[in-house]
Formats: sequence, structure tokens, C-alpha cells
Amino acid sequence: MIGKFKGYNLQFGTNIRLRIDDDGRAYANIEGQRVQGYVNDGRLYVGDAEFDIERAGDGFNTVQRGNRSNRVHYERD
Repeated sequence: MIGKFKGYNLQFGTNIRLRIDDDGRAYANIEGQRVQGYVNDGRLYVGDAEFDIERAGDGFNTVQRGNRSNRVHYERD
């Protein structure tokens, strides 16, 4: 899951660009707002939110813990 990805959040109607480095650090650009996080043990942590990661083809899906309707499918950018 190292690389650059793009996704769309249906719940919030936002485009997301996500970069994951080989050290697990994650950098997201959500409609021009930049946030940082990290990937660890099959989860993505961004701000105060925690997302389960599910592989899907060449990309992956994220599902927020505590808000299962907050889902994003990411594909390679």
C-alpha cells in the first residue's frame, strides 16, 4: 500500500488524494485541506479518526471505526 492513491468519500462528497510512504506515514489532501497520519497494523489513523483497511484489487477501502458509513475506495493515482 505504498504509493499515491485517489478516492471519493460519498458520505461527505469530497475528493481525497492520499500518499503512503514506506515508513507508514500518510499524507492526505481533502479538498485542499492537508492532514497527516500513519498506517499501522492494517489501520489508517488520520487526525482523531481510525479506519480499518481492506485490500481491493490494486487499491483498498477504508471504513471508519465508529462510523461504518464513512467508507472510501482508493485506487492508484
